[in-house]
Amino acid sequence: MVRKDERPGQAKWSKLVFTGKGSAPREFPSGEDVVKAVAADPHAIGYVDRSFVNMTVKVILTVK
Repeated sequence: MVRKDERPGQAKWSKLVFTGKGSAPREFPSGEDVVKAVAADPHAIGYVDRSFVNMTVKVILTVK
């Protein structure tokens, strides 16, 4: 857990979306849903707890 205030990040994404220069990352209700979405899109990347990882996705970084 990062334990940081989300407001600065949300403000940055809001500005990018409002100006048409970007779009916010998609959010999913669970780690299981993130893994399903990443497995379905070869260009996707996601961040989940290790307990959600299965053989359908590849781990590229583990943070301890």
